[in-house]
Amino acid sequence: MTDASALDAVYRERSHLTAHLAADYPSVLVDGADPDAPDWPVLFVKLPTGQVSWHINPEDRDLFSHVRRTMANMPDAPAWDGHDTAEKYRRLAAHARRES
Repeated sequence: MTDASALDAVYRERSHLTAHLAADYPSVLVDGADPDAPDWPVLFVKLPTGQVSWHINPEDRDLFSHVRRTMANMPDAPAWDGHDTAEKYRRLAAHARRES
């Protein structure tokens, strides 16, 4: 397995998990949300503990057919609340412990 295919496999695994999370909470997949990675849509999930988001490998879009899609700058696109990776995982951990 090449480094690129190994990384794609890791992204695919993460996408399966985030797609499952998106099935249970209000979510939207936003194309063009990150100008630094315009080809990678961003999944926004609204948890009781706050917003969390992930860049999604374009090859994994098929896993998100159940998620509403929009484009960046459209009125229905969620605004990123400024969370960083550490805050995202604090929110996810708090949710797992059922702290709101």
